[in-house]
Amino acid sequence: MTGQLGPDHAISIDVITVPEAAPPRRGVPHHGTFNDSFTMTKELLMESVAERSVLQMATSSLETLSALIGLTALGVRPRPAPAPAQPTYTLNEVSEHCWADDCWLVLYDRVYDVTRFLSLHPAGSDIMLESAGRDATSAFHGVGHSKEALDMLKEYQIGVLVPEECMWDSAK
Repeated sequence: MTGQLGPDHAISIDVITVPEAAPPRRGVPHHGTFNDSFTMTKELLMESVAERSVLQMATSSLETLSALIGLTALGVRPRPAPAPAQPTYTLNEVSEHCWADDCWLVLYDRVYDVTRFLSLHPAGSDIMLESAGRDATSAFHGVGHSKEALDMLKEYQIGVLVPEECMWDSAK
């Protein structure tokens, strides 16, 4: 198995296989003496212990390397750590920001500070100020804005509504 660290780096892991049983010894009768049986049993036991030890070391090394290079047993990177929680606001808090010099609105349970965007809006600032400090999802959706229009607002997002006031699954 090879795990990629980057375009110029690779780690190769070779798994060593140890035979399951010792080869039969020549000259030892099938029904040997107690001492011969004990010696063979001891050798088999030692090989079994050595095999488990090698397997444990290989497994441990593989797990360590996998963790270092971001692999799992299936060769898939683990999920990234969750994004830090966004600030939450109530609709009452959003309602305090309803002015041309301080304009927040809610779209799909996400809170946006669109103050800097007012002058950039294609239909002018007045249309946005009508929904300032409120949930503007119906007005935004009703006009037929595209997904690209919503994506354009990502840089203005400052948080989400508190879960109790969310109406859309996207922000929960």
